[in-house]
Amino acid sequence: MKESTQKEDVEKDVNKYKSISALRDSEGGKILLASTLDDAASAIDEICSNYKKLSHTEFISLGAKLQTNISLARVLLRARKNAKMASEVLKNLVEDPEE
Repeated sequence: MKESTQKEDVEKDVNKYKSISALRDSEGGKILLASTLDDAASAIDEICSNYKKLSHTEFISLGAKLQTNISLARVLLRARKNAKMASEVLKNLVEDPEE
């Protein structure tokens, strides 16, 4: 029972990563990625340009903005690699279900 659950979980991961990869390859995904990277660069620029004037709260806000945008970009940029790795794991599970 555990093996089939693990296989199902990996299949879900493969499908999820493939969907994200397809999004990234679409016109909207390219726009989303470019916008996300622009927003991250904007946050870095604002921190670098105004670090002496920013309040603690503004620093935290810009840091959160930067982290959010970098995380989204990573999801989009790593989807194809993650799909490939998950597919290999799934292949190994199907070929040798005892592991």
